[in-house]
Amino acid sequence: MKISFIGYYGSNFGDLLMLTSLIDYYGQHYNQINIYTYGNEDNLCDSLLLNAHRNKIQIFGLTGDKKVSYSNFFKTVKGSKYIIWGGGTCFMD
Repeated sequence: MKISFIGYYGSNFGDLLMLTSLIDYYGQHYNQINIYTYGNEDNLCDSLLLNAHRNKIQIFGLTGDKKVSYSNFFKTVKGSKYIIWGGGTCFMD
């Protein structure tokens, strides 16, 4: 089973801390975690907070040059048990 998180992850410590807590909890129950971020994808990928979980996490950007296409978004999110929205000020940008 997989779970997906969508939010403004990767741009500040608080959001990364919250995401890490979600991964620690849900990582025990799901073998695949997808993260879709409006934040800095490179910071999220390089985060020390996520390295321990790297084998079960896929990260997708929703902005910038490397953003996931509309069709790929639906393809990768399909089959998620839950889609959880959170992480920062998504509605203020």
